[in-house]
Amino acid sequence: VRVHGLPGLVPQPADMLIHAAVHLFQDGDLDGRLRELLDVHELAGEFAVADPAFWDRLAERARLHGAGRPLFHALDFARRLLGTRVPPA
Repeated sequence: VRVHGLPGLVPQPADMLIHAAVHLFQDGDLDGRLRELLDVHELAGEFAVADPAFWDRLAERARLHGAGRPLFHALDFARRLLGTRVPPA
């Protein structure tokens, strides 16, 4: 990815979703929580459609980052409140 003509780095899709999940539950105040939950919902939907192996890669990256708990809760809330399609496993 180039930004203003300069090379830049973009996180992997799984890492973007993990980042949103961690912010959802780790930030100290409740301002912006709905926005973070919507980010989780939108990112999960977009990345799962684009890459059939996304969910496996997401689980692997969550283990690597030690972010399984916030990711689980973020996806559970997104599924229950927004109808996010999350595989049962």
